[in-house]
This record gives sequence, structure tokens and C-alpha cells, in this order.
Amino acid sequence: MRFFTQVFLTAGSESLWEKLAVWYRNSIFCELFNYFNEKYFTVEFGAYENFSLGAGSAAIAQTLVYAIAIGVIVAAGMAVHTRSVLGGFVRSLLKEGATSPENAKKLSEVGFFRSAAIRRELTKGVTLRKVVRCCEEDAFQAALAEQGSEEKTKPERKWGGKRKSDFRPDFLTARYYIPEDLKYRAEIRFEQKGSGWGNFLLATLGAIVVAALIGFFLPDLFQLVDNILGMMTPKA
Repeated sequence: MRFFTQVFLTAGSESLWEKLAVWYRNSIFCELFNYFNEKYFTVEFGAYENFSLGAGSAAIAQTLVYAIAIGVIVAAGMAVHTRSVLGGFVRSLLKEGATSPENAKKLSEVGFFRSAAIRRELTKGVTLRKVVRCCEEDAFQAALAEQGSEEKTKPERKWGGKRKSDFRPDFLTARYYIPEDLKYRAEIRFEQKGSGWGNFLLATLGAIVVAALIGFFLPDLFQLVDNILGMMTPKA
């Protein structure tokens, strides 16, 4: 806390991010990162007799190692978010028996009215909308479809104008449900098992270890390929 207080008080002509960058370069975190990066993640290719690698091959390989680790970590985080946050809402609807428009529930009735993540997902996302339906949106889409069929029978108008087709729910009154035919799919997709942050931590550690092993053994793998090619090449 003292560090951040000093940063804000001494920002002056330098931006906050510049202050943070200076602090990081002089911190133990930077030293630890450089140590582990050089010891476990740096890829160093040797000289091979049967093929050659470009000057930037080592840097490209190291970038790929980082990309693999980051991809696994991001995927694990998204899985936790889906099963924990979004899954909590789905499981609450199923627990309340909201499997039809007649039994649909408001966000406040299942305890998710204040959840910004659920609101955002129900408005702009696609994950929840694959299994969750909104009664008001159903009625809205039905009205649009009816309006569209009526307009087809009318003469074409000279003046333009587009019908507004984007539905914006009122979370105070909007009611949500999971259709009966999607119930099993929702239970499997959003089951609670494997949704804890402990699993995310294990996945993160596993990704780091795997990335380090790839970076460590990749030069040996290339050397093995070079040896095999050498044995397969006819001697002059």
C-alpha cells in the first residue's frame, strides 16, 4: 500500500504506468521472472548438420512456448468462469424448476439481480443464451416475426427505415427459464464439478511446468531429428 501511495503522490510529469514500470524493473519480481525465464523458458538451438534454422528461430520457439502456456491458463480461467459464475445462475434456475415460461424466474428471485457478469452475459453474451430463454424476448421476437409477415403483404414504401430488432431486457421484470429439451445439456455444460479456483491454480501450474519442459527439451528433440536424418543419409 505504501508503494502505491508514493506512486500517486509523486506521479508528477511521469504517468502512473511509467512509475509502475520503473518500480517493476527494480523489484524482486523482475529478478525472479528473469531468472526463471533464462533458466527454464529460454530456448537455445544448437548447430545441426542436416538442416539449419533461421536466426530468429529460438525467439519464435520461445514465443510459441509462452503462447501455449497462456492459452491453457486463459482456457482454464474461462472454464472456471463458465462453471462457477454462469453455471451458478443455470443451476439456480434448474433448482427452482424454471424449465418453462410458466415457471420462469426473475434475476432477483434466484439471487443474481446484482451480478454484473450475469447481466452482461444475458445482454451481449452467447454462452448462457444457448440454454437460457427470456419470456419477454420470446414475445418480442414473436411480435417482430408477425410484423415482418404483415409487411410482406403491404406495398413497398418509398421511404426507408429499419425496424429495431435488438432486445434489451429490463432486469427488474425479465423472467428467465431453461426449456425442458435443453435441461440435460445445461446440466452437463454447467455442472459444478471442476469449477473451483483450485482447479484453475492446478491448471496454471501445470501449464507453466509443461511450457518449461517444452522449452528445455525442444533443442534435444531437434538434435534427435538431426541424428536420425544423419543416419538415414547415405554416406559418400
